[in-house]
Amino acid sequence: MKRSAIGFALAGLAGCVSRAPVPAPLRPFEHVFFGMGTVWRVEGLAPASLDAPALREALSRRVLEDELLFSDWSEESELRRLERGGLAEWRPASPRFLKLLDLSAEAWRESRGVFDPTIGAVQWKALARPVGLGAMERREGEFRFREDPRRLTFGGIAKGFSVGALGELLVARGFRHFRVNGGGGNLLLRAETGAEPWPELLAYGLEAEALWHVSRSRTARPETSKGAKASQHIYDPRDPRRALNEAATLLCRQRLERDLESEAALSDAASKALVVEPEAPVPPHCRGVKAPLEAPAKPVLQR
Repeated sequence: MKRSAIGFALAGLAGCVSRAPVPAPLRPFEHVFFGMGTVWRVEGLAPASLDAPALREALSRRVLEDELLFSDWSEESELRRLERGGLAEWRPASPRFLKLLDLSAEAWRESRGVFDPTIGAVQWKALARPVGLGAMERREGEFRFREDPRRLTFGGIAKGFSVGALGELLVARGFRHFRVNGGGGNLLLRAETGAEPWPELLAYGLEAEALWHVSRSRTARPETSKGAKASQHIYDPRDPRRALNEAATLLCRQRLERDLESEAALSDAASKALVVEPEAPVPPHCRGVKAPLEAPAKPVLQR
């Protein structure tokens, strides 16, 4: 979908406070599926004319395609293919890959280097210290690094990117009350007046009839009931040996001048920076919350 069409739809969502609460007829919609190593849940109130099977297929396909672009686990992903060729030479990449790479550079600048995908080299034990995203150079359709970073990770931004993309699919189909949950860590939601509000809006006092990005981050995965030990999975690129055990939530209101997937990606990245450095800059349309809200019970959708 062209950005102008999405912008028109978002403007309509933001400027409709005086309209009737929830236009009828609407029907509950839900799609639960697995992707990017987690369970996704998309739910909301859909126009009666919606082709629900086609939307479910489109939602699942978007996440699968993004996984094939950005996964640092799959040897078949575009990321891993590019890394194997070496990143110190100019490398052509797909437009969507380059869009997320450019958003990563924006997040790196906004966080003053606290968010940095080149930390992937430390996570994968390819280097002792990251090269830094400041070593990246861009030109039309290509990128390179002045020094090969060996490994990149989009683990702190790709899921948010996909959450926003799913939101764009819903907005384009006329959804006005919806919630996209990418495994609990990244949410995009909007509540229509007259519909059952989502738990996060009540918990955080968020305004209805606005689009909100809720990004939750933990520097360490907690110990599980199955015996898996707690493990750190977010690192400080300035000092990778520094032990971290922090959690935070970032709440960001959608800006009309940006598309949903860009805003969701930047919110995801900013929350990662916040748990690494509590004094990291917070975008003006966002506010941080120290402890993350636990995943709420599944809400009941009402007409």
